[in-house]
Amino acid sequence: MKKKVIFAAVVVLVLAISLTALLVACDDPKGPGSTGGKERQENIFALAAVSAGELIGEQTSAAALAAGDEAAIAAELDEYMAMLDKLIGGENPITSVVADNTDEAYAQYAVKQTVTATSPDGSSETYAIYYNETLQPDYDDDDDPDEQEENYRIEGVMVNGENVFDITGFREVESERGESEESLEFTAENRENGLRMKFELENESEKDESGMEFGYEIYDGRSLVRAFEIEFERESGWMGEETEFELFTHENGVSREYEIESEVRGDKEYIRITRREGRTYERYRATRNADGSYSYEYAGTGDKW
Repeated sequence: MKKKVIFAAVVVLVLAISLTALLVACDDPKGPGSTGGKERQENIFALAAVSAGELIGEQTSAAALAAGDEAAIAAELDEYMAMLDKLIGGENPITSVVADNTDEAYAQYAVKQTVTATSPDGSSETYAIYYNETLQPDYDDDDDPDEQEENYRIEGVMVNGENVFDITGFREVESERGESEESLEFTAENRENGLRMKFELENESEKDESGMEFGYEIYDGRSLVRAFEIEFERESGWMGEETEFELFTHENGVSREYEIESEVRGDKEYIRITRREGRTYERYRATRNADGSYSYEYAGTGDKW
């Protein structure tokens, strides 16, 4: 049970990071009314739904989610470096098809989105999402004429095998002078086991910089079972490209934080990792091997390099 839960969490992290690569790929962001903008919005919704399905599925219990895992440091770092590689490489394990809903069982919803998510081991899961998305009135009279802003309310259900999830949320899209920002707040509840997931994602993109914040909380009734956050920033300049990736987890009373800094100068890559558990800091240098794996060198304690 523990292995399944941990694996599900890793799948969601990979999906989040891979989706971010898709969202920030263009230096010239398209507005919310364009085809590209619509595709990005659909993929954000797909990520939220798949995250909920992976983490609060029928076979997952609150006790298992809180059990945690004492994996070896190298294995932990391997997981997060693999995520970063997927981000930089632009891989996207989510495929989705959006169409008018013709399924009589969920006829009250106008849209059907079929999402297939591929996990790191090559296995896949398919989710059918039925929903209505309603544009909300804009009562702000002070809008900048160069700024576009749209707010939507989302209501629907997601079906994965025998699992059924009730989903509600809000989505906001803004664009202004070559910059874009998208955000999503999303709640899913498993009808079978009652576990509830609150999901938030913010994505920003401009000419030479991009960033993302992603987080979720899982509740069993009113009790918080797990909390998770990641932040990602990427910047290109005349000296090269810099990537910063921060990850925070809290479960079973234990907090962990990872910060990965990757800098490319010419043909050399420099990777530094800071790992914190409680008040203890550990620093590592990572080297990419010829076969794509990583080696780690312990660089001491403390949060300063």
